[in-house]
Amino acid sequence: MAEHILVRRQGRGTFVAVHNSDRFMFQFFHVERSDGLRQAPQVEFVAFERVRMEEEPAQALGLRTGEPAIQIDNRLLLQGRAVIHDRLTLPAMLFKGLTEKRFRDRPSTIYHLYQTEFGITVTLARERARAMTADRSVVRILGVAQGAPVMEVRRTALTFGDKPVEYRVSTINTAQYEYVHQLSRPA
Repeated sequence: MAEHILVRRQGRGTFVAVHNSDRFMFQFFHVERSDGLRQAPQVEFVAFERVRMEEEPAQALGLRTGEPAIQIDNRLLLQGRAVIHDRLTLPAMLFKGLTEKRFRDRPSTIYHLYQTEFGITVTLARERARAMTADRSVVRILGVAQGAPVMEVRRTALTFGDKPVEYRVSTINTAQYEYVHQLSRPA
């Protein structure tokens, strides 16, 4: 169920909530330092390319392998330290006109870009997490030792009607950081 999507304003009506930094921290970002320090990450752009959909993202997005896709890599820093590598796979058909420049120059979060520029509101994210060891790409992007323990979170972001719009693989250096998610009872 999509929570915190509608906002009621007295005398004005009900509106779809806007994705902003505060909402991002509350609903979609779950990594904090082991001592509980929680802050928004600094995002460093790594790569943007047009690719053909690979099997895993295609399956998660309900598409066929080989369909046009956009693949974006980001490095997220916390307290100045590289902690997360995100690889996003987007269906090209949903994000027509998305360029590297447009992505880099966005004024707010990635989900805010989806919402304001493409009319796609992420309402829910389904995640699966597992322990892994750092491979060469993680060593290069996060600066951890080959074989170091890391956490991999595979997220499928959904919009209204549970339609998948983004597949994301986040690799987290868990040496000093943890994945923390607060569960709540449905209303």
